[in-house]
Amino acid sequence: WSQGLYHENRPAARAYDDKDIVAAELLGTAPLRRRKLTGGAERGREMSPALARWPSSRGERYLLASLSRAGDRPYPLKLAAFDRRWRLRFSRIIARSAGVIARPSLLVLSGMPYLSWVDDATTDVTVARLSPSLRVGARISLHQALGGTEFSSFGPALAGLSGARLFEDAGRLAVAFVATMEYQPAGGNIRQEIFLATLSTPE
Repeated sequence: WSQGLYHENRPAARAYDDKDIVAAELLGTAPLRRRKLTGGAERGREMSPALARWPSSRGERYLLASLSRAGDRPYPLKLAAFDRRWRLRFSRIIARSAGVIARPSLLVLSGMPYLSWVDDATTDVTVARLSPSLRVGARISLHQALGGTEFSSFGPALAGLSGARLFEDAGRLAVAFVATMEYQPAGGNIRQEIFLATLSTPE
């Protein structure tokens, strides 16, 4: 999870900072073993960490996808890899947007890691297969995969697309998300739809 401080005496754009991501191992009735995975210099309302265990041919690793804002630039999507002892091996930016990237999800399926994220600049969800070197390989646009379905014109900050959650469905890659198709605050009208799809894995 992410945790940090809220500074009421600062402008709204700078109110949230001093953020960190913490991982905890659940060990039955024993106390949680907590590990801080960031250095405290992160910023942003919600870092939305997604964590996955990846038993690759190069050894077991933990993958962490998260968001952060530096200065006034939009939030980039970052990916970090830790070894089995939680030592940081590398961290890189996976994607940027003209708007806001939100709510990443990670899944390891048949030994391959997959990553999804919402981009409010395009009002779309991307599902990508990561290469063995953990770079974005093939990717799927859910807007295109669903036949050009137009999602709401409102981004994640205005109840647009929820994060697309990746999961395994009998060995297949599947995704679920909520889209706000119509949103009229003045009249109190809202129409949301739940999308559930099984995808062909990106090649």
